[in-house]
This record gives sequence, C-alpha cells and structure tokens, in this order.
Amino acid sequence: MKYQRSLTTTIGIVLGVGPAIAHAQNLQLIPQDVLDNPQSVTAGTLLGILTGFGKTAVQFVFAVVLIFLILTGYLFITSLGDEAKMKQAKTSILYLVIGVTVVLSAYLVIRFVAGQFTQNIPGLS
Repeated sequence: MKYQRSLTTTIGIVLGVGPAIAHAQNLQLIPQDVLDNPQSVTAGTLLGILTGFGKTAVQFVFAVVLIFLILTGYLFITSLGDEAKMKQAKTSILYLVIGVTVVLSAYLVIRFVAGQFTQNIPGLS
C-alpha cells in the first residue's frame, strides 16, 4: 500500500508539475531591455512584471491543485465506505476549492489594480 501511494504521488507530480516546468523555460518575467538597462524601469514595467508574476503563480498553483485533486480522488475511491476516510477526502476537496478561490481572487485583484493604474495614469501602458 505504501509503495502504491508513493507511485501515485510520483506520477501526479510528473503529470502536474512537468508541463509547468516546461512552460517556465520559455517564460521571461522581466523584459530584456530592463535587464540590459535597469535605470529604464517605469511604473508600467513594474505593473507588467507584477502581473507576470501573478500569472505564473496561478499556473503553478493550478499544477499543485491538479496533483492534490488526483490524490484526493484516489483517497475517496479507496475509502471503500470508511466514513473517516470519506470525511477526510471531502474536507480535502473543500480546502482545494477554498485555495483556488483565494488564489484566483488575488490574481483578479492584481489584474484589476494594474488595469486601473494603466487607465487612469497618463503614460502607463
């Protein structure tokens, strides 16, 4: 049973985090012109960097959520009517939903604030 659980965890990590790592290799959060000349940083550049970090964090969290959703589904299926295990699985799903809601809310707040800055302050784009 312990071997089966570690195998399931390993497969979940590879399937969930692997695409996120592959995507991160092409990701450039800080523009090249800022890296070449750090004195060229503007408020618009900082907002773009903040939004990029938020997007990357959401993608990473969704990869982790996918892993935990697979493990929770496995726990739910293998509970075989055991009330304690079923309650643990239901609680885990509830925590996953709450976590996704918090992360999406934080990302939407970042996007909203960045949008307000770029609309209301001349020169930001």
